[in-house]
Amino acid sequence: MAGIMYLKAQLQFDGAVQVIRLPAGIRLEQRELYVRRDSLSGDLILSSRPMSWEEFFQEDARAYVPQDFMSAEDRAQGTHNHDPFADEPA
Repeated sequence: MAGIMYLKAQLQFDGAVQVIRLPAGIRLEQRELYVRRDSLSGDLILSSRPMSWEEFFQEDARAYVPQDFMSAEDRAQGTHNHDPFADEPA
């Protein structure tokens, strides 16, 4: 994985909770985060908690979306009768 730098964090226990101490270089501004575990890799993933709903929708309104994004032509995928589990013909 080129370009990804891995740093070590420390785990500590404080009663019934586990505390993760992050290195100074990746300190977070938020006081709360979303946390989930990737079911395939087992990795723990921390995500920024969204701002208020009002800020979320303001941010969404500022996002540039091309006029032809997901046009009717893009959405017209037709039907496919191919069985994805069938053996490929030799």
